[in-house]
Amino acid sequence: MRDERKMRGKSLSLACLIVLLISSIAIMNVRNARAPTTPNVFVTPSSVIDTGKTPGQTFTVNINISNIERLWSFTVNLRWGPSIVNVSSVTNVGKFLSPSNQSVDTVTHLNQTEGTLYAMASLTDRETDIPQSGSGILLTVQFKVKAYGATILDLYETDLMVLPLYGQPEPEEHTSEDGYFSNVSGTHDVAVTSVTPLQTQFARPPFSISVPINVTVQNQGTVTEAFSVYTYYGGSRYIGSQVVTLSNGASTTVTVTGITDTTGVPSGNYASNGTVVCPVDTDLTDNSRTGGNITLIYRDVAITSVSPEKWLVCQSYSINADVSITNQGDYSETFNVNVYYVNLTHSISFGTTSVTLASKASTTRTFSFNTAGVEYCNYTLRAVASTVTSETDTADNTKDSSTVYVTMKGDVKASFGAVNIIDIVYVALSFDARKGQPPPPGKNPYNPLVDINGDNVINIVDIVIAALNFDESYPWP
Repeated sequence: MRDERKMRGKSLSLACLIVLLISSIAIMNVRNARAPTTPNVFVTPSSVIDTGKTPGQTFTVNINISNIERLWSFTVNLRWGPSIVNVSSVTNVGKFLSPSNQSVDTVTHLNQTEGTLYAMASLTDRETDIPQSGSGILLTVQFKVKAYGATILDLYETDLMVLPLYGQPEPEEHTSEDGYFSNVSGTHDVAVTSVTPLQTQFARPPFSISVPINVTVQNQGTVTEAFSVYTYYGGSRYIGSQVVTLSNGASTTVTVTGITDTTGVPSGNYASNGTVVCPVDTDLTDNSRTGGNITLIYRDVAITSVSPEKWLVCQSYSINADVSITNQGDYSETFNVNVYYVNLTHSISFGTTSVTLASKASTTRTFSFNTAGVEYCNYTLRAVASTVTSETDTADNTKDSSTVYVTMKGDVKASFGAVNIIDIVYVALSFDARKGQPPPPGKNPYNPLVDINGDNVINIVDIVIAALNFDESYPWP
């Protein structure tokens, strides 16, 4: 009976534990749940096509958001053809973030000459403000018609920041959709006729590069159009965009310059591309054209470490230093590596070698620093890789070691000025110790500092070297 009660108690405890575990997992899933649909920032109505909108009349569009979870802040940039319309009012900025009159910081900047609007809104207090979810209006823009024609209402460089349950605000991936206005009837047809990169070679780093491309466009339709010109490289890698207003039958060449991040993009040739986007276009076959190549180059060699085998060496003897070398670039490289001993007054080479490394490969070379005739002093060992063609990051071509001291023969305890009984005892304590082997019974392990002649064994030779300079002093800077 007692065993049966024990079993029931264990079963009940196990069941409770399972329920608690399932509940915890469910709570975590709820906390980490995100909207199944990508958030979207878009203009509504998506197009205003009305020949009755004569100059002087107005129309209104909303910049909407959908499917957002825990929105903390947003930035919207909108541009249009300033010869066709201008903005008469901007309202409702930040209203979506403040349904209950929360404190919201807002900034708007309007440039009627260029036809651009910047709008930003953000919650401020992470302790009390509540991030907003769902769909709604981010801001409302009223336009006033200036002339007959058509223009895109171009959303660009939109930014959404969301606040997770735990942590700091973070960027949220999203899509955007432009709007369109036209008060004319007729044929809508714009085309790209040529694409020419103004700079064709880019040595990296930096990996964020400014790429200027000339794009010639033509309005082959019968009405004035305002449309966006986008530039790309290597297919779909975005560079920049610009809004163009063009009367019917006219052509123009615009320079589209954008900053594009090429981090992770291999070196090589990439075709440039110019594409026009006009919401109403009867011929889409000529809206995109490929231009000349853009060449990305990443050539970079580096010294990653300089490691002396010990930090003290007695004058006239040698010390080895391992130099680690890496080819961080995308091309096989052949270059020289020079090593120097350096102090405040001079830098003197004591070795050089030629190195050939495939892309992303590394190697280690060992250099021997012979201190015969080298002044008593403290030095660093410096390795320098020669600069390869088109290399822009040369800061990592040079690397220094930790300090190495050159002392009198026998000054292994680094008293810096004399050899005494302490040095001789220090050598004797490791007598017969050998590099890479267990210490002799009752002796200290192998210590490279007291292996004065560097033959990998501490023996009578090292003791004699120290003893010959016993009680000798020497100048130390």
